Amino acid sequence: MRTDPLSIAGAQETPTQAGVETGAGSLLWMLGLLVRRKWVVVLVAAVVFMGMAAVIAKLTPSYRATALVLLPSVPVDDPRTAEEKTVSPMLPSFIIASEAAVLGSEEVARRVIETLDLQDEPSFAAKPSWRTRLRNWGASFFGGNEVGASAWSADELERDRLLQIYMKKLSTYNDGLSTAALISFTWSDPHLAAKIVNAHAATYIGMQVERRTLALQHVVDLLSAQMQERRADVEAATHALSSAQAASGGNSPLVASVSGSGAASVAGSLPDLQSDLDRARGALAQTQSRLVEATSRLHDGQLQSADFVADDAKVVSRASVPTRQIFPKVVLFLLVAAIVSLAAGLAVAMVVDHLASRWRRNAAQVESIGLPILGAISLNVSSRLSSNRGIRVRFWEEIRFVRNRLLHESGKPARVVLVVSAMPREGKSLAAAALAQSFAATGRRVLLLDADLRHGAGDHACVPSLGKTGLSDLLGASGGKGRSGQRDAIMAVEGTSLHVLAAGNAAGSDANAIDALASPVLPKLIEALRRDYDVIVIDSPPLNVVSDATSLATLADQTLLLCHIGRFSPAALDQTITLLRACRAEISGVVLTGNSVFAKEGILRHGAPVPSRAQKGLTKLRPTLTVASLVKAYPTPQPVGGASLPEAAAASPS
Repeated sequence: MRTDPLSIAGAQETPTQAGVETGAGSLLWMLGLLVRRKWVVVLVAAVVFMGMAAVIAKLTPSYRATALVLLPSVPVDDPRTAEEKTVSPMLPSFIIASEAAVLGSEEVARRVIETLDLQDEPSFAAKPSWRTRLRNWGASFFGGNEVGASAWSADELERDRLLQIYMKKLSTYNDGLSTAALISFTWSDPHLAAKIVNAHAATYIGMQVERRTLALQHVVDLLSAQMQERRADVEAATHALSSAQAASGGNSPLVASVSGSGAASVAGSLPDLQSDLDRARGALAQTQSRLVEATSRLHDGQLQSADFVADDAKVVSRASVPTRQIFPKVVLFLLVAAIVSLAAGLAVAMVVDHLASRWRRNAAQVESIGLPILGAISLNVSSRLSSNRGIRVRFWEEIRFVRNRLLHESGKPARVVLVVSAMPREGKSLAAAALAQSFAATGRRVLLLDADLRHGAGDHACVPSLGKTGLSDLLGASGGKGRSGQRDAIMAVEGTSLHVLAAGNAAGSDANAIDALASPVLPKLIEALRRDYDVIVIDSPPLNVVSDATSLATLADQTLLLCHIGRFSPAALDQTITLLRACRAEISGVVLTGNSVFAKEGILRHGAPVPSRAQKGLTKLRPTLTVASLVKAYPTPQPVGGASLPEAAAASPS
C-alpha cells in the first residue's frame, strides 16, 4: 500500500500553524477571563487609574526656556600673521567643540548663580533628602557628626548644591558642524527659566569677549617687548659704532661701511615693528568697541549679524517666557495610566480566577471523599461579619440553605446537631451560632451549647462572657463541689426562641470538666435537654487538635463537618472523617467555608440560590438579629423560667 506524501505533509502541523493556534487560544482565554471577571477588571482598573490620575494631577509642572547662540568660528588673530592666515581644516571644528564646552561649563553657571542671586530664590531652597534625614537621625542617635559637620563649610556646601541643581537643569546642544548652539533651562517657574537662560547667554558672551581682550592685550605686550629689544639693539650698535670711530679717528672705511649698513637695517625694521604695534592696538580698541556693541545688542535683543560665521559670539534668539509645560505630559501619562490600570485589572482577575479554580479543585476533592456537600458559606473567619446589608443577606441565605438541607434531606431528624471542624479557624463557632439562630427563626425552641471547654469563659468567639454558670459547672467542675441547676445556667436571648448554654466559669481552668465530657454525666444532660428543646446545636473544639469532639459525636443525631476551602488539607479531612466514623457518628455532610470572593460560585455550584436585588429588598433583618449581635453584644440574658418569649416567627430573619 502506497502512502501519498501530500497527505502526510498535510497531516503534519507546521510550527507556524502551531504558533497561530497557540496565540488564538491565548486570545480566547483572555476574552473568557474578561467575561468571567469583568467586574473585577473594571473595579481594579478604575481604582488604579484614579490613583494614578491623582498622582499625575499632583506632579509639579516644568517649563523649558530656550535661547540660540552663535559660537565664534575662528581663533584670535595674531596681528603679526594677519596677512597670511594658514589655518588647518580641523581647526574650526576643534574651536567650535571647545566653545561648546565652555558654554556648558560650571564657571558660566557659577557666574549666573552669583549674578541672579539664585541662592535667595525660594524654588532653589534646600530640601534635605530622606537619606540626609536618615543619616542625621543616625548621627544624633548613635553620636558623631551630622551631614553638615564636614571638612567643607556651610557656604561651600550650599554653593555646590546650587551648582549641582543648576547643571542638572541646564542643557546645551551643538552638532559639532555648525556654530549654532542651543541653551535651555528647565524649571517650575517659567519666568525664572527664561531669565536664567538669557543670563547664561550674556555671561558666556561676556566671558568670550574677556578672553579675546586678554589675548589681544597679550599680543600688544609681546610686540611692545620686541620693540624695546630692537631699540636696545640699535642703541648698543650705535654706542659700539661711536666707540669704534673714536678709536680709529673716524677715518676707517670698514667702520663707515658697518655704520651705514647697520643704520639702514635698523631704520628699515623700525617701521615694520611700529606698524605691527599700531595694528595690535587697533585690534584691541576694536575688540573693546565690540564689547560695548555686543552689550548694547544683548539688551536690545536683536540679531548682531546675518551670517553664521563670525569672530565673536552672538545671541540670535533670546529666551522668552514659555507657556507650554514639558512635564508632565498629561495625555501621554493618562494613556500609560490606562494601560497600566487595565494590566493591573487583568492581573488581579487572573489571581482571582486561579484562586477560584483552586476552590473548585478543592471542592472536587471533598466530593471525591463520598460525603454530600450541604452548602457553601461565604465566611471570612479572620474578621467579624461585615455590617454591609448585601453581605448579611447573602450570608443568611447560605445559612438557610444549610438548615433546610439538614431538616429535609437527612436520614435522622435534626434534634442534636454537632458542628465540628478538623482544624481551628475554619468558621465553626460562628457558623454554629448562625445555624442555631436560623433554626430558632422557624419557631423551634433551640439551644446553642458551647462544648468547647478548652477556652475560658468569655474567650470564645461565639458566646461572650455572660458572667453565669455554664456547661462546665453542670458537669461538676472544680472537683465536683456541687452542681448548678439548669435553670440558672441556660440563658434566653431576648426576643427569640434561642437559648444559650455557655462553656461556664470553670472552662479552661479545670481538667475535671474536660474529663467529664467522657463521663456518663454528659449523656444524661443531653437527654434532659432533648425534652426541653426541639433542636440542640453543639459547638465543639477542633477534632484533629483535641479529642473532646469524639465524645460529643456519639451523642449527636447529625454531625456537620466544616471545611475551609482556603486551608484545605486532604490528609486532615480524611483523618477527621476516620475519627468520626470510628465513633459511629452520623455525618450528614460537609459545609464549605471561605472568603466572600468565591461565595457566589460555591452557592451556585451546590444548588443554593443567590438572592436577587428584589429579594434583598424584601428580606427584613433587624440589627439585633444578625450574627454580629451574637458576637458583639447580647441583649440582657434572662433565665429560662423568666418572662414568656414573643412569637419567634415575628422576630426571625427568615
